[in-house]
Order: sequence, then structure tokens, then C-alpha cells
Amino acid sequence: MSMRDKIAEICSTGARWRDKGEYVIADAILSALPDMIAPLVWEAFSASCRSEKTSIGSQYFMSESRSGGSVCVTVLNQGNSHTIGYFPHWDKAEAAANTHHRAAIMAAFKGETTT
Repeated sequence: MSMRDKIAEICSTGARWRDKGEYVIADAILSALPDMIAPLVWEAFSASCRSEKTSIGSQYFMSESRSGGSVCVTVLNQGNSHTIGYFPHWDKAEAAANTHHRAAIMAAFKGETTT
């Protein structure tokens, strides 16, 4: 289901909620949005190794520690970098980056800020 279809579905269902206040539909849309945000797409810096990866179109960077024991996820924001954390596997690092990415987008919708 596309984002447009999901929002249309929420709005049509919201007609039954009018007696509960005008913000019910907006709240329903905001609560559904995180599941509609597409995950980050990653590309490796080198075809021969997975020691570094960056997200396409976003500012997330993953790098494997020199010992190979963990993967560091960093987000670049307005020239500053912030480490999200260190994770035991690439899949967990990608999941953490996607969670951070969704939270940042949702914060923007709500007028909040994230680090």
C-alpha cells in the first residue's frame, strides 16, 4: 500500500472520529508515518570489502572496526558528526541507522529536533 493510499484510508476512517476532535485524524496519520518511511539504501565504498558503507541520499556512515569486532554507525548533520552506536553485526547497524532516520523524519513532522 502506498503512502498516499494509507493516508486516504486513515482520512476515510477518520470521518467516524469527528466527535472526538479534529486532531484525531492528524494523530492517526503521524502514528502511521514511521512504518511508511522507506529504509535507507546503502552502498559499499569498495566492491572488494564491506568495511565501509554510506547511505545513498542521506548522511549515514557505517564502518567496521579494525579488529572486525563491531560496526560503528555515524550520522553527519550540518557538518557535525554524531556516533549513534557500535553494533555486533552489519544488520543490527543498518537497523539502528534506519531507526534513527525514521525518528529524525518524525521529529521534523512534529517540529522537534533530534541528535
